[in-house]
Amino acid sequence: MLTYCGSSLSLNLMQPFDKIDLHSSFPSAFKNVKLMYFVVSIGPIMSLIGSLVSSIFSTARIAYTMSKDGLLFKCLSSVNVSSKVPDMATIWSMIICLLLILLFDVENLIGFTDISGFLIYSAVAMGLLVMRYNHDTESTVNQTMVESSPDSFELSEDR
Repeated sequence: MLTYCGSSLSLNLMQPFDKIDLHSSFPSAFKNVKLMYFVVSIGPIMSLIGSLVSSIFSTARIAYTMSKDGLLFKCLSSVNVSSKVPDMATIWSMIICLLLILLFDVENLIGFTDISGFLIYSAVAMGLLVMRYNHDTESTVNQTMVESSPDSFELSEDR
């Protein structure tokens, strides 16, 4: 929050409010200083590349774990001996990311990200509710069995 407010304040101090370009505010503010113009223009691109690389590697690790559990194809669970990296999962996650980038525009990709995040959080919440409900049901069933018939409990110990 502090960074956001500080950058907005510095942008307003550099340029009048009505002269700020809505599509590229910081590069247009540094238009007259050539070196800073390139730094401000290249910085977000490098940040996006770093974010994409970290996303690909985390997706590859998730695919590797799911293939080890038997939820995905077994070929995704192969690990490179020297680097200890799931190589097939990394390659396939890069291929899928590249196909999505080539087939869809930015607005649709952002929509996919929003929808997938919502679905993941919803699935986790539903899973927690089911686990809690099953845990409460099992504990009440076990408690009522012990309270209602202590003889059956003793018989099960004898066997």
